[in-house]
Amino acid sequence: MDPIPILIEPIKTVPCNALNFCKFDAFYHQSQTKIALPNLINSNLVDIYNLDTDSYMSEAIGLNQSNSTGICMNLSFYEQNTTLLLAIGYEDGSISIWNTNTNSFIYRSQLFQQPGKSH
Repeated sequence: MDPIPILIEPIKTVPCNALNFCKFDAFYHQSQTKIALPNLINSNLVDIYNLDTDSYMSEAIGLNQSNSTGICMNLSFYEQNTTLLLAIGYEDGSISIWNTNTNSFIYRSQLFQQPGKSH
């Protein structure tokens, strides 16, 4: 007798750009689960999606950055006081820090000469 297949239905689905080397990052903040992932159209940019409301909180973070950094390679949320910050590591080895509450750029540094691909 053939085994009975078990069908697992996803709880949530989020559209993503599958042609990217960057993994997403998730963070539970202010009673909501937020994920950062590369933008669907431009992998130089980042979107923040709220899993609880099934909506984008921010889209195209990085748009106002004047430097050509290449695609995002690493994303990492962290909290400072009550502010949720997002560190973005780029293909050129630079790292930028963004305030996710205001979608504002805080800081950029060229720490590496090669892409940062892991936490």
